[in-house]
Amino acid sequence: MAKFDTQLAIKHLRAKWGEDRPCPMCRVSAWTVTDSTAEIREIPGSSALATAGNMSVVIVTCGNCGNTILLNSGVLGLVHGPIAGR
Repeated sequence: MAKFDTQLAIKHLRAKWGEDRPCPMCRVSAWTVTDSTAEIREIPGSSALATAGNMSVVIVTCGNCGNTILLNSGVLGLVHGPIAGR
């Protein structure tokens, strides 16, 4: 897994989401951001919509209900390189 600056990730999310975006499931604003990225692997031949290769994602979790959102770390500009997405 690629490491990145969690505070920078939070700064990017606040710029995109605003200060207090509530969770769409429980309507509580209690988000946490992991201190590393995860990788989503493509399953070859599974879908015409799949992008080639792997994608690095930031894991954002609601501390109230556990709803988890995966955000492309390459699009957020947080990770660069072959697993950052396209």
